[in-house]
Amino acid sequence: MLYSLIIDTAKHTIIVAGLVFAMMMWVDYINTSTRGRLTEYFKNKKSSQNVVSALAGIVPGCVGCFFTVSCYTHRIFTIGALTAGLIASSGDEAFVMIAMFPKEALLLFGILFVVGIIFGVITDYLNRDGKLKSKAKTDTFEVHEDEVMRPMNLKQILQSVAKPIASRLLLGLAFALLLLSVMFGWMGPEEWEWERISFLIIFAASFALVIVTPNHYLKEHIWGHIAKKHLARIVIWTFIALVIVNFGLNYWHVGEFVRSHMSIVFALALLIGIIPESGPNLVFVMLFAQGIVPFSILLTSSIAQSGHGLLPLLSHSLRDAITVKILCLIAALLVGGTFYAAGF
Repeated sequence: MLYSLIIDTAKHTIIVAGLVFAMMMWVDYINTSTRGRLTEYFKNKKSSQNVVSALAGIVPGCVGCFFTVSCYTHRIFTIGALTAGLIASSGDEAFVMIAMFPKEALLLFGILFVVGIIFGVITDYLNRDGKLKSKAKTDTFEVHEDEVMRPMNLKQILQSVAKPIASRLLLGLAFALLLLSVMFGWMGPEEWEWERISFLIIFAASFALVIVTPNHYLKEHIWGHIAKKHLARIVIWTFIALVIVNFGLNYWHVGEFVRSHMSIVFALALLIGIIPESGPNLVFVMLFAQGIVPFSILLTSSIAQSGHGLLPLLSHSLRDAITVKILCLIAALLVGGTFYAAGF
């Protein structure tokens, strides 16, 4: 029983982490390919910043948050737009939610998008005297030319495959193994339904991305940023969350405790959201996936937390970070509390 539970948890962790990593790669690829042009566009659209920031916030992972915080610290976005982006963001859990319950995840993202815009507008209205704004003296947003993605031609692709760098070889092998594992049913969904097919498409597309991207982008972005800085944390937190949920259900009767103390869980969803890290909130994602907590708890946790997108803001201004975090908690309490009281 225990051995089987550990093996199942490990397999589940590998699949979820693989999907999260794959989607992070694609988000980074799209972001890197377009961000030079998008930044200038956003800078000149003051009236629509809350919408733009909330839209960036619902992009899975830290990219949207980092973009929003960077725009704020460079005096491109207002503090209302910053609030909208951080409320709308679900951090790296967004990837996990898409992988585990896509329909509910899309509904959640839609609600976060609307709530982010509303509270962004309210924040800008309350700050109409302009007292709360970035302390930066410049509004430049530096974009290096070599960071803008350029696809390789066929000759370059063949050369990179013939003589692959270490990161291309390791990542290509990892996605090939994930692809085969899902294809032959070693890990992941057992039935040939849309979920298993979608996993195959994601892993196949990610394998192709690893093969065709230039060495510089692969080393600096996919390997240097995503793999080295995010992958280990994703695996560790996903495994911890799955262990807590799986072992709790089988040995500690967590399900019974949570169902009989839901108000305490609601308060924890708010308090844990203060932590400037997305990992701890995975517990609520896993509890919702298991049907233990209602949608309102997941919503409260998602609004309250800002993932590690808050970290660069802390280094810029502690005052601004505390202000925005308080606004996120108020939004989580009001909106999440309303859904909780309504029985959702």
